[in-house]
Amino acid sequence: MEFGILGPLVVVSDAGQEIRISSPKVRTLLAVLLCRANRPIRIAELVDALWDSAPPPKARDGLRVHLHHLRQAIGAARIVRRPEGYQLLVSPGELDVDRFRTLVADARGGMAGQDPVRAGSALGEALALWRGPALSGLDHGHVLVAEARRLEDLRLEALEQYFEAELALGRYIEVSSDLRSVIAQHPTRETFRGQLMRALAGRGLLAEAVEVFQDARRVLADQLGLDPGPQLRELHLAILREDSALVSGPPAGTALTAGTVLTAGTVVPRQLPAHLAGFVGRGAHLDRLDALVDASGRDAVAMPVVVISGPAGIGKTTLGVYWAHRAAARFPDGQLYLDLRGFDPVHSPIEPATALANLLVALGVQAQSIPVNAVEREGLYRSLLADRRVLVVLDNAHDAAQVRPLLPGSAGCLALVTSRKKLSSLVASGARPQLLDFFDAEEASALLRDRLGAEIVARESDAVADLIARCGGLPLALSIVAARAEALHGRWLRDLADEIGRTRRKLDAFAGDDPSVDLRAVFSWSSQALSEPAARMFRLLALHPGPDVTASAAASAASMPSGTAESALTELLGANLLQLSRPGRYSYHDLVRAYAVELADGEEPADERSRAQHRILAHYLQTAAVATILIDPNQTDTAVEMPTPGVDGDALSSRRQALDWFDAEREVILAAVAGAADGFESHVWQLAWNSIIYLDRSGRWHEKIAMLRAALAAVRRVDKPAMEAHILRSIGRTYGRMHQYETAYEYSQASIDRCHESGDVRGELHATNTYAEILEFEGRHREAVAKAREVVELARHIGDTLYEAQALGAIAYNHGLAGEPEEAIEACRLALALFEELNDSDGQAAIHDSIGVAYQQLGRHREAIAHLRLAHEMTADAGERFNEAVVLEHLGDAYRAAGRADEAAQAWRQALAVFVELDVREADTVREKLNPPAYQES
Repeated sequence: MEFGILGPLVVVSDAGQEIRISSPKVRTLLAVLLCRANRPIRIAELVDALWDSAPPPKARDGLRVHLHHLRQAIGAARIVRRPEGYQLLVSPGELDVDRFRTLVADARGGMAGQDPVRAGSALGEALALWRGPALSGLDHGHVLVAEARRLEDLRLEALEQYFEAELALGRYIEVSSDLRSVIAQHPTRETFRGQLMRALAGRGLLAEAVEVFQDARRVLADQLGLDPGPQLRELHLAILREDSALVSGPPAGTALTAGTVLTAGTVVPRQLPAHLAGFVGRGAHLDRLDALVDASGRDAVAMPVVVISGPAGIGKTTLGVYWAHRAAARFPDGQLYLDLRGFDPVHSPIEPATALANLLVALGVQAQSIPVNAVEREGLYRSLLADRRVLVVLDNAHDAAQVRPLLPGSAGCLALVTSRKKLSSLVASGARPQLLDFFDAEEASALLRDRLGAEIVARESDAVADLIARCGGLPLALSIVAARAEALHGRWLRDLADEIGRTRRKLDAFAGDDPSVDLRAVFSWSSQALSEPAARMFRLLALHPGPDVTASAAASAASMPSGTAESALTELLGANLLQLSRPGRYSYHDLVRAYAVELADGEEPADERSRAQHRILAHYLQTAAVATILIDPNQTDTAVEMPTPGVDGDALSSRRQALDWFDAEREVILAAVAGAADGFESHVWQLAWNSIIYLDRSGRWHEKIAMLRAALAAVRRVDKPAMEAHILRSIGRTYGRMHQYETAYEYSQASIDRCHESGDVRGELHATNTYAEILEFEGRHREAVAKAREVVELARHIGDTLYEAQALGAIAYNHGLAGEPEEAIEACRLALALFEELNDSDGQAAIHDSIGVAYQQLGRHREAIAHLRLAHEMTADAGERFNEAVVLEHLGDAYRAAGRADEAAQAWRQALAVFVELDVREADTVREKLNPPAYQES
């Protein structure tokens, strides 16, 4: 087994399948036991960890229940009762933190033996084990919080050791760039500061090295009230004296330090799919790939691009992923992976702009900060990769045009592209081609020997040769044959070869170039050996929009109990008819999906296919409706169909769970809405409408527009004019967010007209408010005030006090932006009275902020500060981090205007910390306020 706590908790069986533990208490229990693996933990400590010092009356009975469930999940022999308490048994190498410690110890040996290459390699491998913050995703009580901090300290120490190895190798340029990112996250850690000073000095940039020391002194004084330590001061003096001996080596008495490089200030992407065991063949290709990395050192002037091409099922992805894992330590700044879906039988290839958005998110960019313009996305992507060593794997590319915008610009990066096409134009531009052929007899035999054992393959050499011939040397087909043979213990391979021969037919995708390849025969033979539940699951999952599916959604698709569905999925995994695209998510290989679609069309009646599609859409609709209300409880309800028999949506109970669910299922929902057949119009518009709040708040404007357009077409087909008006309004507002104002006004006015014609006053109220918002977006503030006054009148007409208050707040805000503070204050007072009547603290906070800004414009600084302080208290109490930072920035402005420079700087620093944490553009504005030349002199 494998256990992972360096990131989210994960357990993988010896068969390579993730063991899912759904109970939060059982997951916490396992995490606590893993933190002290092979050591007994007292019962009182376990109770304390599970219930965080507030145990229920029968906590010990509850603990025994949770231990029982944990034993069922990972095996009873794993957990033993000792006199001192309970102990989890873990073998060497099974726990990632143990592997981490071993690699770090090896690195220390390398540095002690003056071998920084060995040390850097071991540390890079150690740090690659981290998949995110330790123990993330768990219900953290004080016990796990302490453990997570301890593990994070170990990571930072390894990070320091890694940089020290890099400095010892003279890699000053790479280290300089990487350390700046790390210091942004750990500004008071003096070791990182010292390493950056040494790297800059090593490059001859002495003035910049001194500037790093001065910045360290300011930060330490501001945040801790301390001066830099003696080692940092000694290094500073050495740089001033140009003492190269001290600058180039570590200060006396310090441990050698280093680390993995952070991109976009927050994460090192580790996106490669699961490491593939039992890889065989392709030796020459692996050697060429290794040689290419060896030749792409820091003096390289061009970024290497490799194109692995060949027919479907030839093993392009297998080779690419295997080599990527093998070379991962050579790319310490991370590994990106993206399936471009170039030849998906169901979906269109991923557009470059969408692909860039996915890559930017993987590099740590917040979704709302991603540029709308595709060219700007490309520029940001290349900027983030500049001077870094990142491996970019672009899988299943459709053509060169899809790939070009995704290629890094840094010579230290390597792009590995797989495609069924040769991508000749990329090769002509300097990409290195790797054309894969079918396995020869020896490679095919090696695959079967690895899977079935050398004795069986040698005993039945004639049958093996027949199997290889019938599979045409295609690795995918051979893997499926091997999986089937493994399942038939004691069965002669000759029987299997004859069985394939009896069922041989052509799979259309292979009907042209090579008549000896007959995948349909292999697939049909494999599917016929399935149990009935697994066979039904195999057929009906082909109707799922993809790209992957969870067990719960699969259960809904096939109308099966969850236990039966999970058993069927496990059986399909074992037969290589499904694969785990990531933990807990199942997918087809595209050729297998094509065959499953054929089976569904041929063996499932039309009405059952329709019912399955209905259940699939209902699963996502039911869950999306709950998730949207959790994200925004004030969202206007829309009708959702009554629960569908055989369908259970995913259970969500918190806003965080709702956001995580949308993050995981976003591609599925987009594909479901875009690809739904005629007759499912109600599902389409309801699923779209119940997803747009998430898309809006995550800044995915293009996806939101696509979803809304599909919803608009659907409601028009079923003649729902009221819903049509809502969708038109939402499209208009989204175009306004994208600064496409002419189109935004067109859609918003169309929504107003539809509502007015039908007498829908509330709908007209919403649409008019949206029109006012778009005017505000464009900076037409006086026109926005006039339109917002229309909203106030409509709200009063129907008695909607909340909308009236919000519209008055908008009037005040636009008056302020138009330089009319007196009018702003008057509107604010009216709005504040209504928000107080409604007991709406969020609204009150926003109004106090607006009043404070208006008073500042009037030069009434004392009153401005009083209102802004009140707004800050209210936003802080509500946990509104972004709004709190906005208010803090305004408070700093008011302090500065009042001549209270120290308090202004303190408020701005607090605002900056939040903006940096949220990774939003407002951080740049606050930095300028903190560091203008005039302010620095003062």
